Amino acid sequence: MKKGTYLLLIIGIAVVSCEKDTGLRSLHQQIQGTWELTRTFGGWSGVHEYTPGNGNTIAFENNSYVKHFVSADTSYSAQGTYTLYKSQMPCGDRRVITQVSFDSVIDNFADEIMILQGQLFIGNTQCISDGAESYYRRIK
Repeated sequence: MKKGTYLLLIIGIAVVSCEKDTGLRSLHQQIQGTWELTRTFGGWSGVHEYTPGNGNTIAFENNSYVKHFVSADTSYSAQGTYTLYKSQMPCGDRRVITQVSFDSVIDNFADEIMILQGQLFIGNTQCISDGAESYYRRIK
């Protein structure tokens, strides 16, 4: 009887572990490709809409990314690796979210990441009241 109980417990743990991993694996697969910035929102900067062909892109391939940022007075590119992981919201919120950590980001804050209505969302957690949110559409 004990062997049967232990076997069921092991199978249950394996199923739960696979479900969590599959969620990250699924998002990892969904974000692969090139995305173009369509809209940003920030507490200090307000809402900005971007026209198609604006040059602001982020491309994911395997565990690497390349990000291009273009504005009226500057442009730059960043590239490196990224990591997706599940984490509880900071600031005492118990909700579990998917976060992305880019290795070349200077501020060391991991951003929340998800696909919302076919758009890629990357943004600061809700604990950062003046944090920024970015929305991208798939172009490749």
